Amino acid sequence: PVLPSKLLAGLLHLVPHSPQHPESKARPPQRDPLIDGKHILVAEDNLVNQEVAKAMLTRLGCQVTVAEDGEQALQELDKDDYDLIFMDCHMPKVDGFEATLRIRQHEQDTPTKPHIPIIALTASVMPSNRQRCLAAGMDDYLSKPVKTAELRKVLKQYLTKNSQRTEEPKVGTLEVQEIKSSEVQTASIENRPVLNADLLTQMRQDMRGR
Repeated sequence: PVLPSKLLAGLLHLVPHSPQHPESKARPPQRDPLIDGKHILVAEDNLVNQEVAKAMLTRLGCQVTVAEDGEQALQELDKDDYDLIFMDCHMPKVDGFEATLRIRQHEQDTPTKPHIPIIALTASVMPSNRQRCLAAGMDDYLSKPVKTAELRKVLKQYLTKNSQRTEEPKVGTLEVQEIKSSEVQTASIENRPVLNADLLTQMRQDMRGR
């Protein structure tokens, strides 16, 4: 029997030279600055699907790491930071649903941990399967076989959302001396502090007595 890896290598070698695929001779897609260089984790147990996903994402400019199952995906997340995860739903040891639940729980337990977009990869198009993906904490899902245009679209959509989260201005904390409200009132207009009239009168009397 032919190994999947050798079969894939043979197909990839033949396709660019096939006259039936004129689009294969087209130039590589233009790199998108929002996608280029992003670190993507692909959790997929099928060898052919691993190679296809890695090739498409690399062509888009991503740095790709492949995990063979959910357990290995969790280990990779402990070792490195990722911008987005493509998660196969059905894998041995730990499937995509369980792995996603653990990732989201870890994010809840660690406030400084950023939200990682998780996109399900599934062969099922049933609405019930989509609901199960969302219930597990996945952000979206793609049906197999996945096309490059679909990958580009979902990458731009969720990487944009994540960049907006991380770029939100942080409100600084200032140590402000507590002042009794009976002594000083703060005007809302132009944020200018306004002294209480009674306090001003008392201050004038004190100055005259000196």
